Amino acid sequence: MTAKRRAAVTAEAMRRGVLGATARTTGVSEDPASSDPVSVAGVERSSAEGEQRGGQQRMSKYTALLDPATAEAFDELALRARRVKGRRVEKSEIMRVLITLAADDASLRDQVIGQLPDESPARNVHGTR
Repeated sequence: MTAKRRAAVTAEAMRRGVLGATARTTGVSEDPASSDPVSVAGVERSSAEGEQRGGQQRMSKYTALLDPATAEAFDELALRARRVKGRRVEKSEIMRVLITLAADDASLRDQVIGQLPDESPARNVHGTR
């Protein structure tokens, strides 16, 4: 068995373990960008309707690097949402709602785009430039 084949078998086994026994093997490696309506800079984004597998909606994972002030504002927003709703509100849930609102409301979308810098900021993610 080749290394590529072992990786595919392992990936499918992990999917079945996470998504349940109803996830089926297609035997074809699918390109996430080709099946999703939007792909930006090679990063996968699932549609809001998403593909259903094992009763769970297919989700994409993103990492956001926040400066201390933005992180504090996000924490305060999450805390306020929890108090108003009377239940635990996950930060990922807040992000999904914010993204949906910005994508659907032209005025809000223009505000978000207007807040973006015209030039790309220098990225110093790992301590080197």
